[in-house]
Amino acid sequence: MQSEYRARGPHPERSTRHRLARLGCFALLTLGSLPILGGGILVGYTLYQDYAHRTTFDAPGWRASADEQGMWPTRLRMASDLIASRQLIGLDRSQVIELLGPPAPPGYPGGARGVALHYLLGPERGLFRIDSEWLLIDVDGAGQVDRVWLYSD
Repeated sequence: MQSEYRARGPHPERSTRHRLARLGCFALLTLGSLPILGGGILVGYTLYQDYAHRTTFDAPGWRASADEQGMWPTRLRMASDLIASRQLIGLDRSQVIELLGPPAPPGYPGGARGVALHYLLGPERGLFRIDSEWLLIDVDGAGQVDRVWLYSD
């Protein structure tokens, strides 16, 4: 009777292999999810940094910060609000210069040739802040602003 019980009961080798397989699967899933979790945290932190540093557009503050340096210059912090407010749409070139101050010299940024006005904002927002971010302003045939957008060079 005892031998029948052993034959039906769990096999000791199979039980150990089963436990090791389960442990391996658990370790693989845990270690495999760490890069995904870490990447999600980095992306979330980057988005939070951009959101936390945003501020409302203020023309005197914009003009005063023309040569400002650092990771979060005033112009970079105000750019999203300026675009969302659509304050520049319909203004002519002289009105934009009166509001924002003089634009960057012609020829910058390299990839946006033919744009009427452009302003350097600072280092681009995002995880790798290598390039510069610009505010580009284009005018229509009547000389009025019809398009405003951000550009990274």
